[in-house]
Amino acid sequence: MPTTNFKRSVESFLRRVGEGNINITLANPTTMSNFAPRPKRYDDIDQIYDYFLYSGQSLFRALDRLTKNEVTGILPNFVKSSSGALSSGEVEISDIERVLDPIKLTIGGVTKIAYRIPDSIIQNVLQSVGLRTVSSDYPGYYLKGSKLIAFPTSATAYDAIYIKVVPREVLSSASVDEWGSNFYGLLTDGAVMIAKGDSNESSVERMFMEKLKMNYQYYQIPITNQNNPQIEQK
Repeated sequence: MPTTNFKRSVESFLRRVGEGNINITLANPTTMSNFAPRPKRYDDIDQIYDYFLYSGQSLFRALDRLTKNEVTGILPNFVKSSSGALSSGEVEISDIERVLDPIKLTIGGVTKIAYRIPDSIIQNVLQSVGLRTVSSDYPGYYLKGSKLIAFPTSATAYDAIYIKVVPREVLSSASVDEWGSNFYGLLTDGAVMIAKGDSNESSVERMFMEKLKMNYQYYQIPITNQNNPQIEQK
């Protein structure tokens, strides 16, 4: 759904920071000329985008504390799979944030599950010191910047499922909403707090954690047909 949720969230944001009712007509690209009337406090649309980006990063950190099953159920738009060839055991995956499933490596035509090499022992592993050495039978990998680096370097292909980084969304007719509609209210709450200078990003994250916790308590209440607990629960 191209930008519909985000458009409404930005319009809500503008009302809540005192700009009144402003209607945004989506264009490609959308500029301040597409805001009617034009906001008084914001001359640059990028400033508004940044508030939502910082809010999204804080919400992402709060959500990232959840389990794999919770994350995949709540943030399906952020779950991404990637596979392909390795060059000397390396590949660029610029948007990887959190690995959800063990990464698989293909070595000698055989696909095997690889372990993630802890940062604290990378040098020991590379120098084959200690028990957790890498081999074709016991492959490993680590992330460095935007690169996935596999060991042994004879690995020729990889397969990964992961959560991608929080994007900087824009009001373009060619863009796609990354967040589900249930989360745009939280994103707007955070953006308003940051824009008003009420708190820093850590405070916004704590606010998100409290709201998510309350939501989970509500979601855990079993759903029954006709509010009759004697009827089989859904």
